Amino acid sequence: PGYKQVPLLDGDEVDTDGMDDVSDVVCEALRSASAFDTDDEHVPAVVQFSAAFYFADKREGSLRVDIIRLGGLSQTCSVNFSTEDGSAKAGVTYKATSGRVVFQAGERLKSFNVPLIVNHIWAATLEFHVALSGPEDCSLGQYLGSCRVKVIDDNMFPSNKYCKQLKRGDVGSIAGALLFWEYFKLNFEAGGVAWRTVLALVLDQMQNLYHLALINCEAYLVNVVCKVSDDSEDQLILPSRLGTAYILAAVYIIPSALLHIWTLASHKMDIDGRSRLFLRTSLFRKYLNFSEASREAISAEDLQFAIIEEAGSAVSGYMAVLSLLQTLGKVLVSLYFVITKNPGAIWVVFAMPTTMFCWAFYRNYCSEIITSRAQVVDLSRHTKECCDNYELLTEYNLRPHANHTFMEKAEVLKEQVAKASFKKLNTEFVLEWTCPVFIGMYLVSAIHMVLSEKLRLGFFLATIHVISSMGGACMTVYSRAMGVVGTFKPLRNLTSFLNSETDLLFWKRRNRWRRKHTISLLNEPNAGKQSLDFDAIPLVCRGVGYQLPKVGEILRDVNLEIPQGRLVALMGPHGSGKSTFLRILGQRLMPSTGQIFVPSHLRVLHVRREAQILHRPLLENLTFGSPPDKAPDLP
Repeated sequence: PGYKQVPLLDGDEVDTDGMDDVSDVVCEALRSASAFDTDDEHVPAVVQFSAAFYFADKREGSLRVDIIRLGGLSQTCSVNFSTEDGSAKAGVTYKATSGRVVFQAGERLKSFNVPLIVNHIWAATLEFHVALSGPEDCSLGQYLGSCRVKVIDDNMFPSNKYCKQLKRGDVGSIAGALLFWEYFKLNFEAGGVAWRTVLALVLDQMQNLYHLALINCEAYLVNVVCKVSDDSEDQLILPSRLGTAYILAAVYIIPSALLHIWTLASHKMDIDGRSRLFLRTSLFRKYLNFSEASREAISAEDLQFAIIEEAGSAVSGYMAVLSLLQTLGKVLVSLYFVITKNPGAIWVVFAMPTTMFCWAFYRNYCSEIITSRAQVVDLSRHTKECCDNYELLTEYNLRPHANHTFMEKAEVLKEQVAKASFKKLNTEFVLEWTCPVFIGMYLVSAIHMVLSEKLRLGFFLATIHVISSMGGACMTVYSRAMGVVGTFKPLRNLTSFLNSETDLLFWKRRNRWRRKHTISLLNEPNAGKQSLDFDAIPLVCRGVGYQLPKVGEILRDVNLEIPQGRLVALMGPHGSGKSTFLRILGQRLMPSTGQIFVPSHLRVLHVRREAQILHRPLLENLTFGSPPDKAPDLP
């Protein structure tokens, strides 16, 4: 009486081997828990979920969620339940589920299933919520009136096509272009990206049709409108040349205004931003579920570089493909004009792109590939190390040395970037003057046909325009293609990152065992006599031990039984393993031997002894860990 029980954070569980001893201890505690013998009619009923977290595997097809009743069992009570979207969306990851459960007199447990949608599209660990509402003849639990469901996805990033190589960690054996294609398909399937991409591809070709219309208008303007002769009168759109010129002016102006509106609309669709958001949130969400080994293998600098730089590079490759397809459409309409209006110039429009392609291929695949990623990461690590250890550098008077080291690393990065830029400049310079060379060659070869009136002047001038625009288009194709190729290495790093091991399956097994074992204890024949059965289940440790390879045994055969609602002080001399034992109870460490049982509806929280202040307002630091809807409102 007078003591307020505060549930703590969900989580601890053990392997099922040897848990009979724990069960016997718990059942004995239930049989002897006379402290909970009260008049059931006067005990209020509290309804809540059996755990704060649930773990689901998409392959299972559904997830069972348990609702438990604490307190009085003599009356009938009911409550509504419903699913709510989080990072997981109804209709994509799971099927929206809602309903109402009724607890008859004496019932303490109700369950319902949430259907999961099985697919082979990769996703980081997604979450949705299940909430209780509308309690009747009962009240909702203070903290477990809602729960979170983590949906585990065992698909490989970016797809399961190269599952064997990815599971071996052999990302380098997969061709960069093939890996990028799988990523392209994955990003295409991301929320809202598919229809936006299709719409962009279709409407982007309107610019190419406008380009074709302008070329024909130029030729028509020279061949017909500006050619004052009787034989051109019949080819005018309107009876007068001036009226026809007005029509051509409208062809120039009106589509241009419409295309400008489309450009603004495409910016609003923000395919690039949505794609970056998908990949960056996936990276961060994946990292938060890493196993200890994965966190040790990937540094904070690697995570930051992956989120800020490499994710952006991968998405830039996706956007480069869209731009590449638009530019290829421009090349095709240019070829169409030459083939239909000036077939004698076909050799130019085929030879020029071929020459540019061969040069670009040689420079990028037959010569040294220069990148600066390693130097960027090295400089970033040195900077973070100096910032984290500033006092140490000051105490040992090593700030000049740190500055000198930074200058050396920055110089190496500068030289690497300059080397890569110089190579890119030379490559693009040759590509740029290829177009003027072919224009000159065509001019020399075709001018005699114009002078002899075998080729109309308008088609001759339009062909020169076509060659010039094709040169620019080929430069754009090269730039976009290099943008795609430039994503291969970052994408390999992202693939390794996103396929790293997580601890979700481990926590799933422990979570389900806790739930199952808690329910099985309540079904014991002698346990049902108690009115507060859930609150009568103690926390039990049996034979808990912990040892480190180089240190040896720290804990041995710890046996402990803690009733709920008690404040327990753990005492002992320095170095006796108190902190280690508390970290084991708080799920920060796993015992080497023995078992720990905590009822599933209790939450376990490990509070570090070192004070930590986050870059957040004071109130958020003081209430850190409290559910958002439970944080106090201060004036």
